[in-house]
Amino acid sequence: MNVQHWRADVPEDEKDRYSPVVCLACTRVHFMHNRTGKLLGEK
Repeated sequence: MNVQHWRADVPEDEKDRYSPVVCLACTRVHFMHNRTGKLLGEK
């Protein structure tokens, strides 16, 4: 299942970090990389 989340623009100094996001599909918290949009642990 894909995480459904709207991402706002992130400041340049935070682009290489993971941010917690609440998934609209499952209502759980996932960690998404600010630059790539990949989830923590995703290959």
